Amino acid sequence: MGEDVFLEKQRFNQWWLWLIILGSTLGPIGMVLLEANSMVTVDEVPSTGVFYGFVIPFMALILLLFVAAQLQTKIDSQGIQVKFFPFHLKWRKYSWEEIEHIQVRNYQPLFEYGGWGIRGFGDNKAFNVSGKTGIQIHFKNGKRLLIGTRKSEEVNLIIAKLFVKEERA
Repeated sequence: MGEDVFLEKQRFNQWWLWLIILGSTLGPIGMVLLEANSMVTVDEVPSTGVFYGFVIPFMALILLLFVAAQLQTKIDSQGIQVKFFPFHLKWRKYSWEEIEHIQVRNYQPLFEYGGWGIRGFGDNKAFNVSGKTGIQIHFKNGKRLLIGTRKSEEVNLIIAKLFVKEERA
């Protein structure tokens, strides 16, 4: 019989976020390209060199980070693993023995964590890319972690199956 395993991969997919990112990235690049095609030379507009040397590569890097960003969650008999690529290159592993309490809950990303991404303050962190449902983990050491999910029903089923508090006491 196969082992119970939950896998989820999420990306930033909010239309308004992509509108902001593309607008703030492509707008300045377009202005620089228009300026470069005009009769004005780089010597006459010193700021053009700054755009070519710093702003355009920086904006391209931001765009690439959002395109590449992926939140991956794995839950199995060993515990919970999470990786938020490209910020985490290795899986972060949390064994069932470290966990005091775990539940799926609704939350308010902006008010509770300041938005989406790798968020939080002190001992209360969140990894999320969209939505307002997450796996809330309370660790025995007092720290808390919320991992965003779009599959709350599946998570509830696997947690009920794999995390039995009586066995962890």
